Order: sequence, then C-alpha cells, then structure tokens
Amino acid sequence: MWRWLVAGLLMPPLLVVAVAASLLWSESGLRAGARVITWASDGQVALVAPSGRLGGELRLEALRITTADLRVTVDDLVLAWRPTALLEGHADIERLAAARVDVARRPGDDTTEPPRLPALALPLAVSVGELSVGLLSLSPWGDAGGEADAEPFELRALAAALVSDGLTHTLQRFSVASSHGELRVHAVLDGTQSPPELNGSGTFTGARDGHAFSADYQVQGDLQDLRVRLEAQGVPLIRAAGRLQWTPEATSIDALELELPGDGKLFGSLRWQ
Repeated sequence: MWRWLVAGLLMPPLLVVAVAASLLWSESGLRAGARVITWASDGQVALVAPSGRLGGELRLEALRITTADLRVTVDDLVLAWRPTALLEGHADIERLAAARVDVARRPGDDTTEPPRLPALALPLAVSVGELSVGLLSLSPWGDAGGEADAEPFELRALAAALVSDGLTHTLQRFSVASSHGELRVHAVLDGTQSPPELNGSGTFTGARDGHAFSADYQVQGDLQDLRVRLEAQGVPLIRAAGRLQWTPEATSIDALELELPGDGKLFGSLRWQ
C-alpha cells in the first residue's frame, strides 16, 4: 500500500524530469521543441532543420524571424553551451556562430522622439567564448521576397568574445571588416544605467587607392549620445571629435571638429538618414 502511494507521489515529478531530459539531451527532443516554438509564435519564429541536442551543441540550417516590422534570417547557426552552468547562475556559451545574418527593419517615423534605451541589467552572469558571423547584411526594407531600392550594408568576418556579471558587460575583443577596412574594439558597458553607458577604444585600419591609413579612437557616453575622439594616420586628417547620436532611422554627428595638417580646422555637423 505504502509503496504504491510513494510511487504515485513520485510519478509526476519523474515524468517532468524524463520529459525535460528528452528535450535537452536528444535530437528528437530538440525537433519537438522547435515545433513548439514555431507553434507558440504563430509562425513568426521558424527553426529549420535542427540537429544535435539542446543540452549541448545544436545546429540549425536556418533561423527565421518574421514580424510586421522586422525580418531576420540566420543561416548555418551553431550553438555550443553548458546548460549545467545555469545551476550556478551562469550562462556559459562556448561558441555561437553563423555563416550569414540578414536583417531588414521597416523604417519608422523619424519625426517622433526616439524611445529611451532601457537599462541592460541581466538576471545572471553571461560569457561567450566565441561569437562569429561570416556575413552580416543590413538590408533596406522591401516587400518580402522582392527587391529593395538600395543596396544592403554589409559587414564581414565579425568575431567577438564577451563576459558579464549581469550588470557590467565587457567586450573583451571585437573585430569586423567592411569594404572600407577593419574595425577593432574593446569596450565596457554599464548595464545599470538607462541608456546604458559605454566606455571603449579601438583601431580602424584600411586602404584606399593603394594608400594605407589607420585611426585610433575612443568613445564614451550613453549609447544614444556618444562622445567620439580619434587620431588618424595616412589621411589628410590629424584629429577629429564630435558627439554621435543615433536612432534606427538616422545618425548624426554634432559639435564636429576636424584638425587638418597646416593648422587647419573644420567645424560642423553631419546627418545620415
């Protein structure tokens, strides 16, 4: 009698553990979880051809996110992490990689005041040992499946590593290349502030018309109002400083000051839209 009673009490939690183990440690559980995500999101999130295990290394042929204002496609996604680290309050991601990421966002109304960025405090510590993207394409908005008017902005060979205690996020290394050159960054972000405060530095190197150039720069301030200073070599510019402000619709540089060879200086502002 008591044995049956004990067995009846233990059966529900044991079933929960068995289901959780199946989802985490088997490929069939991963595929079932992918179907649940697609169903729960009403088709807005699709995990294509998942393989591996959610509790170890998983691979997706593609990840697609489609909403009324955003389209994201991630090709050949690989995630390797240690789920047992969550028991210690730590999300330990060993590798997060994608061959290609395409992002298109519907333009908003730039006449309205941009929303204030919230604080970026996290509920647990996070580390990413290797983050890499072969090609990141930021495309202009167009009809789904159709052609947009402008060419996409492309970044290549993105590589990074970061650690966070949940409040302070440190970008230990970051590099990305474009048709103009290569950017390297080291930065610390205070996630307790709104907007978050950034303090970083790095280098930009490249070549144009057979002439190499480089620039060392520093950035400081909140993410929506950054103060930028740089010193350049190989171009007709000695120093530059300004305040960088951005929204998803436009980017501007105010209080721009350029120091040129021969004691020349230029002042002004710039705006991209």
